[in-house]
Amino acid sequence: MKIAMLVWRFPVVSEPFILNQITGLIDRGHDVDIYPLNGKPDKPGKIHPVIEKYKLLDRTYYPPKRPENYLGRCLKGLGLVLQNLHRGSLSLLQIPKLFKYNHEVGSLKWLYRAMLFLDRPEYDIIHCQFGTL
Repeated sequence: MKIAMLVWRFPVVSEPFILNQITGLIDRGHDVDIYPLNGKPDKPGKIHPVIEKYKLLDRTYYPPKRPENYLGRCLKGLGLVLQNLHRGSLSLLQIPKLFKYNHEVGSLKWLYRAMLFLDRPEYDIIHCQFGTL
């Protein structure tokens, strides 16, 4: 099966259970891609040996870097949408429920995170590690 694992950050030493789940799926013959929706850890630290053994960083896809400056974030976001029109990026504009998720919409996090999936294959399973993702 083709499986997408959505996690908050990756790799994180304090979350070995996520590594165990991913490597367990790979050991059973599944193809696993990892999507850390909040990007790389702020301070890269020790890398667990399992990450290198299974080449998990080769299976990891990070969202585009979101500029701190709001105007820059909007301009880059618009550029991403325009660059990806042929991949269906306009459909991303229908994703947010403006009144329910107004902070996420205003910060454009959803747009940068969703860009990850425009040119990715279809998955049999999309597993969100934490329900708040």
